[in-house]
Amino acid sequence: MLSDNQRAFGAIFVMILVIVVPAAITLDTVEKPGVRQIPPDPTPYGYSWSLLLFIVPLVALAVWFLAAPRILVSEEGLLAHDRCASTARSCSRHPFRT
Repeated sequence: MLSDNQRAFGAIFVMILVIVVPAAITLDTVEKPGVRQIPPDPTPYGYSWSLLLFIVPLVALAVWFLAAPRILVSEEGLLAHDRCASTARSCSRHPFRT
């Protein structure tokens, strides 16, 4: 039986192989590399448009978190964890410690 660490390593190894093997096959099939001819300004505002790759998901996540009132992080819960971790005895207010 494999341990959790071995299974995690295997999963990561397979994920890397899924990307590396097709890339290697693709690059190996190139017989004659093409010549790149780029016009003076091929993509005006290209950098600005590429920022949308980051801005759109961030806005979507922000709207999702702000629209979901059930997702709350209480300061008391975070402080209770620190208080329980610093004491040798168990903390009855912490839900994961007995």
